[in-house]
Amino acid sequence: MAEDDSNPSPLAAFSRGLEDGISGNKFYAQKFQVDGQSGHSAGDTASVLGSNISGDWFSRTNVTQNFRPYYADGSDGYANHRKYFISFQHVPSQTYIVFKAFVGAFNETYKSNWGAESVFGRIDPIYSFKSTDRNITLSLNLPAATEGEAFENLAKVGTLSDMLYPNYTNLGQANTISQSPMIRIKVMNLLEDQGKGAHHGHTGRTLDKLHRGVSSSPAKGLLGVITSLSINHNIDNGDVGVYEIGTGAILPKFMDISVSFDVIHEHTRGWSRSNRAYEGGPYGINTSKGQQGAFRSAADIDNANRGLYDRAERMRQFADREDARQQLASQEQANADARTVSLSRTLRERGADRRATRGTRRGARAAGLSVEQYTAREFPETGGFDFAGDE
Repeated sequence: MAEDDSNPSPLAAFSRGLEDGISGNKFYAQKFQVDGQSGHSAGDTASVLGSNISGDWFSRTNVTQNFRPYYADGSDGYANHRKYFISFQHVPSQTYIVFKAFVGAFNETYKSNWGAESVFGRIDPIYSFKSTDRNITLSLNLPAATEGEAFENLAKVGTLSDMLYPNYTNLGQANTISQSPMIRIKVMNLLEDQGKGAHHGHTGRTLDKLHRGVSSSPAKGLLGVITSLSINHNIDNGDVGVYEIGTGAILPKFMDISVSFDVIHEHTRGWSRSNRAYEGGPYGINTSKGQQGAFRSAADIDNANRGLYDRAERMRQFADREDARQQLASQEQANADARTVSLSRTLRERGADRRATRGTRRGARAAGLSVEQYTAREFPETGGFDFAGDE
């Protein structure tokens, strides 16, 4: 596939930069892309920023002063591959920024608001429902592996703070607010627009669909307003430090941001008798079996997995019984072999005894002596033998 000259890959841009550097042009490299947004820059670690390379490109001056080795941060590739992003979209301008999902905290708080009217003679007041508020607290860690990433982290955080301000219209000599600064925040599948027609209908996702992944588009974030934004630059943290860029210029190596976000419900949440208004709930999870054309539900998959486990367990138990049977058979065969060897040895010993008895009797007859006299004479140390064996 041919390389797009307008948007070269980091490797292609790096090679092009080498060629331009040798020819005396400015050396540059394409920035990483994080879901359409600039990530940290290969141009800050693999290029000469704003300087011309002339003369012998491989001279000691150019190599030691102008060229810095290319650096690749593994978290970029992982975030791009898995689509683990946190996005903020400014609704009036449609501007959005994307951060890698180094999440420090993600908390939800629901608050139901009730009106209470005390009535004479009643112990408890009469409650009337007003509304339910949903608040999200999100904390992100923004580490910078390079000066380029630190530069862009600072720029993105600045853009995020600008998103707290509205759109203005100039009417004569005064600016008038034309649109309030509403925000869409997307935290993967945990915080996104779950309404009808958002991206998966009105029924939510089954586990199989969730395995297939979800959209990472910032436009599919959950609508609301940021009520507070805290930014910690950590420049006072000696364990983190800063990038010393130039005279009077530094870049934070590690930033923390905390956001308090109040959700604006675009779709009805509640109940109609025993049915939820939106079956997928706030996380778009559907465990029902009634979806037409749906994949297996999580419960079905669990049951199938349990069936596979039970089958594997039965096979394991059968194999154990078969092993025990074979071991018993082997032991019985070994015992039978041992009995055969013992019987053979006994028969041999008895045969030898009978042969000795017959020989002694023949010797006694030849000498004209009784067996006892013959053995007492021939084997005085034994005191004679008692031969009771058969001929």
